[in-house]
Amino acid sequence: MNKTSAPRLYKTIFLAQFRPELTFFAEFRTAASKLGGYPDWATNANSVTLRDYKTRSSTSIAPQAIGFTQDSDDIANESKRLNEALGILPKELNIQRFIRIGFRRQYLVSF
Repeated sequence: MNKTSAPRLYKTIFLAQFRPELTFFAEFRTAASKLGGYPDWATNANSVTLRDYKTRSSTSIAPQAIGFTQDSDDIANESKRLNEALGILPKELNIQRFIRIGFRRQYLVSF
C-alpha cells in the first residue's frame, strides 16, 4: 500500500478588487509606505509591489486591486501581512467596498 504524506502548504494567493477612483494615483505610494517589513519594492506609474525575499512574500497595490502572494508554508507571516494590508490599505486608498475578494491556498502532496 502506498502512503502519501500530509499536504504541505506551497502557495497563498489573495486578491481584493475594488472600483478604481482617480484619487488612487495620488495615494497609492503613500499607502504602500505604511506597510512595514518589505525591504524591496518596485513601482511604475500605476502600481507598486512590495517584496520580502526572505519570507518569499509580496503585496501589490494596483488601481483596481490589492494582492498578496506567498511561496511558503509560513501561516504566521501570511496572517500578519494580510491583517496589516487589510487594516491599512482600504482606509489609505479610500476604498468604500470591495467588488470581489479571493483567497486561495495551493498544497503539494507527495505520492
